Amino acid sequence: MIIGVSFLVLAACAYWTVIPPSYRSLFLLICSLSAICAIGPLYAVYYAVMCAAVYAVCSRMSSRPVERRKPYLATAVFILVANLCFYKVFGSRMVYLNSGLFPEWSGPLYGLPRVILPIGLSFVTFRLIHYAVETYRDAVPFTGFVRFASYVLFFPTFLAGPVERFPNFDSQAASMSGFTLKEANYGLWRIMRGVVRKFMIADALAAVIMPMLQEPTAFPKYAVIMSIYGAAIWLYMDFGGYTDMAIGVSHLFGYSVIENFNMPFFKKNIALFWRSWHISVYSWIRDYFFFPFFARGGKAKLYAGVFLTMLVFMLWHAPTLNFLVAGVYNGIGLIVWMIFRDVREKNRVVSRITSMKGMDIAATLLTFSYASFGIGIAFGGRGVAFFSSMAKALF
Repeated sequence: MIIGVSFLVLAACAYWTVIPPSYRSLFLLICSLSAICAIGPLYAVYYAVMCAAVYAVCSRMSSRPVERRKPYLATAVFILVANLCFYKVFGSRMVYLNSGLFPEWSGPLYGLPRVILPIGLSFVTFRLIHYAVETYRDAVPFTGFVRFASYVLFFPTFLAGPVERFPNFDSQAASMSGFTLKEANYGLWRIMRGVVRKFMIADALAAVIMPMLQEPTAFPKYAVIMSIYGAAIWLYMDFGGYTDMAIGVSHLFGYSVIENFNMPFFKKNIALFWRSWHISVYSWIRDYFFFPFFARGGKAKLYAGVFLTMLVFMLWHAPTLNFLVAGVYNGIGLIVWMIFRDVREKNRVVSRITSMKGMDIAATLLTFSYASFGIGIAFGGRGVAFFSSMAKALF
């Protein structure tokens, strides 16, 4: 912790007082690679190669006519997605699947080779795919490798986002002004808020909640129900706290990055909830998965797209039974909401009822309850045993 804070202070001071503006992107890239090296030198080499490979493909693609760019884009996206899926799937052993899904299994356990998931791979992959797709569309200015790599590996957001878009990041790099006390104060305030939310509130909640979620049959029913609501608040504070720190550190270097949360627990329906939760990743999956493949078509295609988008969003966290069930659960919730919305628009009686005083509060509480149970499913425990013990505790 002390080394990290010292590194941050020295880097920020050098960034504004010693480094010329034209070399700030290079300095940020060096800082990012140094931070990654502190985690593991091989990670730095791995990500440098990834950046170089995608940049080379995008360089060739940008020099070609639009009608001849598709093979370059398809190759880059396929390799990046396959690489991510490989690590996501083979980062777990078959033994985990056997013991997690079927704890009563007494037969032989066949294991797969252990593969170490590179830290931050999901977020790096998202940025690289975003850059490749937007290069194909001529929607981003083709820039030098240093500016490109400093965006992909930007150390405040490297580990867990937010997933910033290149045009916003690069425009700030190009028009970077001098140090301002207002920006520094805001950055420090966000860092302190993140520390409180993550290390004081979230960690304290986890100590109380997780034992109930992992062994629900050992606690009273009301305590298990409260732990499910508490799990949603814990995850919001935990990841929201990290996001605060990432945004705060970004501001210390003059960058304003996308927010990840927008008061999701105060939304009146499940669609608004997910648009306000983990905004950068959810909006990325929407823009690069839902819109290209499902935005045009009939109701059936639209519902299928919404369902699959939520399934992908959940399985992105981890390819486990819990996240699969959570994806199905939330996908069904979104479809039910869309059907209800269509009925409300066409039926005056339903519209009048939903407009009555107090219905907004009821809708908010219902949304919070539904979303909380979905989060509890995803993050509460592992495998069939978790669902079995939770059902026994609640019913």
